[in-house]
Amino acid sequence: MYEYRSGYEHSGGLPVNLWIAMGMSENGGVCGWYNNMPKEVLNSLNYDYKATEKAMTGRIEERLENFAKNPVYAIVFTGRKLCRNGTILLPKYLLQRKKFET
Repeated sequence: MYEYRSGYEHSGGLPVNLWIAMGMSENGGVCGWYNNMPKEVLNSLNYDYKATEKAMTGRIEERLENFAKNPVYAIVFTGRKLCRNGTILLPKYLLQRKKFET
């Protein structure tokens, strides 16, 4: 409907692997956290969906290779990512909440 009225075509949106690549990146010592990578990559590739998808597939492969070559780093990265996102604290919170509810 919007395309018809505005005369502008919608883009394909953002490739899912863009978000996956961002979640696997480290920026300033922060592991897997939101950064400006999606905007920077899209802008540098002129918002081309296919080119962005291809570039992010390459970044994901590089990160996986890096994790495979450095398993200790992969564990540290994952630990930092999970702690930062609060994922590790969630089970503890749920257990404490359960104690108060009963």
